[in-house]
Amino acid sequence: MINVTASPNTICIGNTTTLTASGATSYTWGVGGVNTATNIVNPVTTTVYMVTGTTGTCTTTNTITVFVRDSLHFIAVSPSPEMCNGHSSNLNATGVGGDSLLTYTWYPGSLVGQNISVHPNTTTQYTVVLTDACGTPSVSSTVQVTIDPIPTLSFVATPDSGCAPLIASFTAVGVSGILANSWNWFFGDGTSSSGIATAFHTYNTPGTYFVHLTATTIQNCPDSGTIVSLSVTNCAGISQISGLNSNISVYPNPTSSVLHVEYEMANEKSTLVLTDMLGNTVKQVPCNTQHITLNITDFSEGIYNLSISGTAGVVNKRVVIVR
Repeated sequence: MINVTASPNTICIGNTTTLTASGATSYTWGVGGVNTATNIVNPVTTTVYMVTGTTGTCTTTNTITVFVRDSLHFIAVSPSPEMCNGHSSNLNATGVGGDSLLTYTWYPGSLVGQNISVHPNTTTQYTVVLTDACGTPSVSSTVQVTIDPIPTLSFVATPDSGCAPLIASFTAVGVSGILANSWNWFFGDGTSSSGIATAFHTYNTPGTYFVHLTATTIQNCPDSGTIVSLSVTNCAGISQISGLNSNISVYPNPTSSVLHVEYEMANEKSTLVLTDMLGNTVKQVPCNTQHITLNITDFSEGIYNLSISGTAGVVNKRVVIVR
C-alpha cells in the first residue's frame, strides 16, 4: 500500500500544493503523467488526485483530495448615496471567500476598511477592491456618491427703510428647487414666519433689524440666505398724528379684495389718499362717513401708504395688498 500527502492540503485559488507519495519504488500520477514521487499542482477547484505505485510486479493505487477555497466575491455593497455638498456619507462592503482574512481598499484615497466615511465636494465614483492574505485573485465593485448642490439664497426687502409702523415685504429671488413649506424667515425682532417664499412683517418700533432666511432644497439640502438690514425710524412728528384728534382702524391688512377704513375725527373735513411706493396716487376719496370701503381688486400687489389729511394734520397707515 502506498501513502500520499498534500502540503498544504487546502489552498487558495492561484496557489500550489505539493503531493508526495511513498511506499513504492515508482509512481505514476493520473494527472499530467508525472512519474516521480512528488507532484506540484495548482487546481482552481477542489480536486481528487490518484497515484499508482509499483514495487516489482505489484501495483497499488491511492487518492488524495486537495481542497480549494472559494473565490472572492461581494455579498453586499452600499447603494449609491445622494447627499448635500459639505456632508459626509458612510460606505460599506461585505465580502466572502479566500482565506477569510479580507482587506477592503477604497479608491480614490486608498482608504482601508470595511466601513469608511467620505465627504467629496463633487460627484465621485468610489471603487472598493477586495483581497485576502493568500493571494486569491482580487475582485472590485463601484459606488457612486452623488453631490447635490446647495443654491445660494437671496432675497429683497420692500421697502428696506421707512417710518414706524413699517410694513415690509420680503421676497426670495433667483432661487429654484426649494422644498415646499421649507422657507423660514427670521425678522430680527424675535419673531419669525415659515412656509412661504414671500413674507410680510410689521415693525412697530424704530430701530435697525437684520432679517435672515433659511430654506431646504428638494434634495433636503439646507441653506441660509444673506442677511438684509432694515431701518425703521420714528416719524411720528411728521407723518403720524400731527394735531388730528383721530382713532383710525384699517382692516384687513394685508388684504386682497377690499379695504375697510373706520375713523373718528372730531368734525374734521378730511381726504383719504392711497399712494404706491413710488408716490403715485392710486385712490383719492373724501371722508364723508366714518366707514369707507375701498375696492382694491385692480391694484397691484405691494405696499401702499394710506393717508387721511385734514386741517389739523395728517395720519399715515401702511397697507399691504397681496395676490
